[in-house]
Amino acid sequence: MKLLPEQNSFETNDFNGKKLPPIFTVKKKDTGIFSAVTLSLILAACGGGGGGGGAVSPTPDSGSGSGSDSGSSATAGIELDGGSYAATAEADTFIVDVSFDGTSIVSLDNDSIITGFDPENDTILLRGTGAPSSFDATALTGSTGVEVSQSTINNNTIIYFSPNSSNASSSITLAGILDGDLSSISVSAEEGSANDSSASTSGGTDLSSGTVSATDSADAFVYEIKFINGAPVAIDGEVVIDGFDASSDTLTLQAASVPSGFTKTSLASAEGVDVTTNTIDNYTLISFAPDSSGASGSIKINGIVDADLSSLNINILSGSVSSSSDLGSGSNIELGTTDLTAQSDAENFVFDASYASDTISGDDGPVTISGFDQTNDKIVILASAMPVGYDLDDFKSAAGVDIQASTIDNNTVIYFAPDANGNSTSLTLDGIVDSDLSNTNLVFTSSLEGATSSGTATSTDTGASSESTTTSDTSSDTSSDTSSDTSSDTSSDTSSDTSSDTSSDASSSDSAAVTYNVVDIASATQDTDVTGTEGADEFRYEFADSGTSATSSEGNFIVTITDFDSSQDKIVFVNVGGDNLTVDEFKGLGGVEISGNSFDNQTRILFDKDSSGGSGELAINGIYDSDLSTITIEILSDTNLTASSSGDFG
Repeated sequence: MKLLPEQNSFETNDFNGKKLPPIFTVKKKDTGIFSAVTLSLILAACGGGGGGGGAVSPTPDSGSGSGSDSGSSATAGIELDGGSYAATAEADTFIVDVSFDGTSIVSLDNDSIITGFDPENDTILLRGTGAPSSFDATALTGSTGVEVSQSTINNNTIIYFSPNSSNASSSITLAGILDGDLSSISVSAEEGSANDSSASTSGGTDLSSGTVSATDSADAFVYEIKFINGAPVAIDGEVVIDGFDASSDTLTLQAASVPSGFTKTSLASAEGVDVTTNTIDNYTLISFAPDSSGASGSIKINGIVDADLSSLNINILSGSVSSSSDLGSGSNIELGTTDLTAQSDAENFVFDASYASDTISGDDGPVTISGFDQTNDKIVILASAMPVGYDLDDFKSAAGVDIQASTIDNNTVIYFAPDANGNSTSLTLDGIVDSDLSNTNLVFTSSLEGATSSGTATSTDTGASSESTTTSDTSSDTSSDTSSDTSSDTSSDTSSDTSSDTSSDASSSDSAAVTYNVVDIASATQDTDVTGTEGADEFRYEFADSGTSATSSEGNFIVTITDFDSSQDKIVFVNVGGDNLTVDEFKGLGGVEISGNSFDNQTRILFDKDSSGGSGELAINGIYDSDLSTITIEILSDTNLTASSSGDFG
């Protein structure tokens, strides 16, 4: 449960039964400044302050880690450790643990979302060693690798921090805020050490079981889950939410590790998840499959009927969860070099290791664990020098670390980096095939006492209502058709619900010497990937412009182009019922946005919301082109093109 800052209560001039002099008259709206500057003077004047004359903390600590040692002058506030956070009615300080690395600023926390942020009163504080004495939003946006993305469609602003050594970047999403240069956002920096991110509770209202009621403010509800074989399973129990406001409230499903590309759309169709509605009783119910113990969980949202969840702000994020970071549950089993078999109870298998130069070498092993339970058991990598924030992404990309899964041998082997003597060791999970460890609970920590830093696979879900690229497979039927009437038909079926029809045709606006494989992107019913060929491809994506709003004709989902070759491929936006346009005219259409970031190396073209409130998006992987000056793009009327067999163009 998120601990909110305590509210000061100086509402009258009476202090311990005595009237205060006028100098101490306090108005409630002034307590944010008053409490930080004048409280110690009041206590001294009135004989308070604990008698010892020690420093008085200016503001009660809201999180489970305030940064510096007890009694220090470090600013207290709401720790952003991954997940959703709701601002209060008071002035809030949201604290991000960072590394000031030269001109770069690397976040040590997971992706976070803030709802109800008030630019007039709230502040973002960057805490880290070597913090500059003078720092503001301009300094942040001018830092190497920091990017800010604003989306009017998603109604949010996302701050991407500098990439870390693994080229992964964390972000902060300000829901309901549109400020592409952060000119209205108060940002400061402070010297301090990072708190252990797993020690803090999740932001927002922690849902465990029972009934909770939304407030009049923007609420962030957090429900803990885990992924077993890629499917979400509830950690929390049966929950009922009353008064949920679809326009301002958010529901975050938080797991220690989230499969890449798993989004709200993935949730509705995920194995074991059932979404039901009842128009008579007026509710939506999200039910999760039982875990290995038979326990199940569900989220009932009263007052809303939404079978496809399209109107709800639902995020699936990685972050610390009780089941994956709390070593108080389960027995700690010290590993060595002797193979062993897991028992029926939850167990934490502790593997001693050494951390140096951003990688991990093993002190234990080689060792094999049989009977490991991915639902209840954990692998704990214990190294005294393990830095706070070190996670699964860091581990998998570290030098010398190798993970091999074999369906033939039915096991997964984790090879650790060689030590100073060149010796390497390993940990084998017999009976487990998990090539990226996304379904295995790993905890990286420097101590078995207290909280630990949970291993996470960073979620790409960053916006309050945005959905990142999925990894759903596609089925494509590819044919080659030339004027000589010779043809070849090849197909690949990767079990997708969507299809794309690819034919070879000379582009109407390019030289006849260039022959393009024309890929007519079919209307999507879910987030979809379309893969380029080795030849020159022309990807056609349809939209319609009403004169004030340009909306997708390919469905309100994300279509992602992979293997796009900017040196030979191009994208044709088909203006259904409209005219040919220049790129600048296209970018100026109502609701069209060009987004993306260099960290993901992706360009995103977003269209306006249609009458249903949904919007479509085309994402191009492998290139970041914020002004569409690198990608070859044409905007042509459908009357200038011939429809393919996919049945597009109306």
